[in-house]
Amino acid sequence: MHRFARLGLLVSVFAFGLLLGFVQPSSAYIIYTPADKELNGSGMLTVDFNRDGILDASIQQSSRFDGNNCWLDLVQAYPGTRGAIVATDQGGFAWASALTAGYIIGSQAPLNFGEALMLDVHSGSCSLDDGYWGDGAVHYLGVAFKIRGALHFGWIQLKVTYANNHFGHELTTTLTGYAYETVAGRPIVAGRTS
Repeated sequence: MHRFARLGLLVSVFAFGLLLGFVQPSSAYIIYTPADKELNGSGMLTVDFNRDGILDASIQQSSRFDGNNCWLDLVQAYPGTRGAIVATDQGGFAWASALTAGYIIGSQAPLNFGEALMLDVHSGSCSLDDGYWGDGAVHYLGVAFKIRGALHFGWIQLKVTYANNHFGHELTTTLTGYAYETVAGRPIVAGRTS
């Protein structure tokens, strides 16, 4: 009888071990937030990915006349505290990358831990048009931010439209949504919502 009890215990332990082998750990998921925010003229759009009350990123747009018949239009991205923007360094300036859907945002992306220019346009008597944004197409801003000290990756879907014609100049930045990966350190694909 003692021998059968041991065998039963062994079978139970084996079955439990098999069960553990089939149980998958909880998987990561993406939290997507749709938005419909628009800037015309000067102002700021803010994003708090996980709604913890801590600013994770912001986009600032400014438009001003310099008095010399020159309009200065600027769109900049700012990371939150200890966060970063996917950007490239050109000519001593960080330029926020206008990412397309499918770009992988993670630790291998070129991260800039300060402000990054998105669009810099001077029009009127002066002329300068610089940056990867402003074509009116939907692009993604790659962002790294911290939750309880751990780095997470996310994206912000934006459309920046600039027009300078006989009707005047117009600068509009539209935020249509944002998402982040819930597992710290795990990359996110731009545009992926689930």
